Amino acid sequence: MAERNTPYRSGEWGTFLPKAAVALLLTAMLTAAILALRHDTRGLWALLTLLTPIGLLGLYPLSEITADFVGASYPDFQVATATTGIVDILSAVTLTAAVAACRGARPARSAAVIARAAGACPTCGR
Repeated sequence: MAERNTPYRSGEWGTFLPKAAVALLLTAMLTAAILALRHDTRGLWALLTLLTPIGLLGLYPLSEITADFVGASYPDFQVATATTGIVDILSAVTLTAAVAACRGARPARSAAVIARAAGACPTCGR
């Protein structure tokens, strides 16, 4: 593995892990779709949370794409490390944007609504 001009991942794991990533992605997407039909967002949150592990399981094919993009002849350690960083950053940005959108979609509660929920009188606040 430490030799030059050798891919960072070889052997059976190089073919098994991307297949596991595809299986996990399809399972998460199917679960999210079924739960979305019931107006439940838990499946979407699970899918967004699993983006990082799915991307890291499929790191070798993604590194090959990155190597072609940057002009490297093969996905060496530097390309694989950069691809890992890209997967992590994109997953974090996606999840952060989803959390921000969810928080922004909630209507603001007025003081009267909060007082009624706490059992206080809406007129005097006691």
